[in-house]
Amino acid sequence: MGVYLEQFPGALEPRRTPFDEPGEPVVPCAFIYLTNRYEGRWSYLMPVGFEKVHDPIDHVAMGYTQLWIMQKMQGIHPGGGSSRSRASKPIPAFDEGIERSDYVDLFHILREPGAGAMQHNDHLGGRRRYRDAVETARQHAQREHCRVVVAKLLHDWTWH
Repeated sequence: MGVYLEQFPGALEPRRTPFDEPGEPVVPCAFIYLTNRYEGRWSYLMPVGFEKVHDPIDHVAMGYTQLWIMQKMQGIHPGGGSSRSRASKPIPAFDEGIERSDYVDLFHILREPGAGAMQHNDHLGGRRRYRDAVETARQHAQREHCRVVVAKLLHDWTWH
């Protein structure tokens, strides 16, 4: 099994990951992100509300994880320049004072899964303000030379 949920129905055609296209989506789109998993933790882009037709419980194997349905807000690709000047200053994961119960109100920053499926620290944090989330995502993309997405958490399901 790979990093993406290959068999989950309802993907927009042509199939695209949340990271493939930079900028804001032309049409609202959503995706699944499963925390605490190495394999099968991402879906391809789907229309917002796909879960009303394709309930994840029918298509995703259960296991201890959070199942997040997220709306893509912005895709960010790394630019051409050097990031050495920013490398010494750590980027905080969250705004000060954020707790787990605040997650549904945040703009989340997620990086594209690495070349190896074993790397799974995709969730980089969240911000209360969209503008701050986009700027933080740009910093991560530049520093880590990877594609990053800013997304809004639509649904947060806990599975055991």
